[in-house]
Amino acid sequence: MPQAEEEEHDCESKAGDREGCFFVAMEYVEGETVAQILRRERRMDPRRATAIALEIAAQLEALHSFQAQIEGRAAAVVHGDIKPSNIQVAANGRIYLLDL
Repeated sequence: MPQAEEEEHDCESKAGDREGCFFVAMEYVEGETVAQILRRERRMDPRRATAIALEIAAQLEALHSFQAQIEGRAAAVVHGDIKPSNIQVAANGRIYLLDL
């Protein structure tokens, strides 16, 4: 299991524990949310939707497996607001989970 301090992930974010406070810092990414795409296109190709869902599942697995020691106790991260407006598709096609 990853430990705290400061870990870089391939989604160009940093997570860690500084002075007893857990943090996640992410870069600003240009693109559209899945909600915006669905409003514009009305529906999404099932293969594209599956690819996005698989990537988000992988990101959630990594996020939820991260633990930090805060004040001597293990603290885990749980994203509690998964929805189309919190999934960003960048101009280059990369998928990002927002609103941590």
